[in-house]
Amino acid sequence: LPVSKPDPAPIRHAVSLMGLSPSKSFYVGDAPGDVVACHGAGLSSIIVNYGYLPLDEDPKTWKAHYYVNEPIDILSVFKQEA
Repeated sequence: LPVSKPDPAPIRHAVSLMGLSPSKSFYVGDAPGDVVACHGAGLSSIIVNYGYLPLDEDPKTWKAHYYVNEPIDILSVFKQEA
């Protein structure tokens, strides 16, 4: 697409290609732009508290739907929403 995150169009496009509903989909990211794109696309955002996070930023200020500390924690989010 001619745009990238934080524009929600790429995420909307990917969800559409997979035949999924945005309201039942999640996006896992590690940046504020990921949250902005998710909110705009109508997906739930999961931010990982590891990865390429700047030391001087608090991911909680990004207002994601969920935050996880380890990859396995993502499964708990899915179970919670099931």
